[in-house]
Amino acid sequence: MITDFLPDLASTSFTGIDKLLNDRESDYLNQQFNGFIENYDFKGKSIIFTSNRTEISKKDWYERFWIYDRPVAYIVKLTDKEKAETGYDAILVTYCKIMITDKMKQKILKQI
Repeated sequence: MITDFLPDLASTSFTGIDKLLNDRESDYLNQQFNGFIENYDFKGKSIIFTSNRTEISKKDWYERFWIYDRPVAYIVKLTDKEKAETGYDAILVTYCKIMITDKMKQKILKQI
């Protein structure tokens, strides 16, 4: 259950500016989106967090969305070239009513 993470998650995770998710963060996201995001495994990944196509810090993302059982979200995997250029593996798109096109993806990548 997701609430098992909550007592000390905020003090041990979703802080700082590290691109790479720590074990607690990836465990939380894997459990939060279990079966809802293409069975994507967040372990060992660097994620760009967004809210309605705007890049936000992972701390801001957590503070805004931890209260929801399953925030409306999907993952946009980056190409090998984009990974090399940015150091990120994917974009977690949260509460966006439209699918992210390549043009929109490039706008998000310019925000980081």
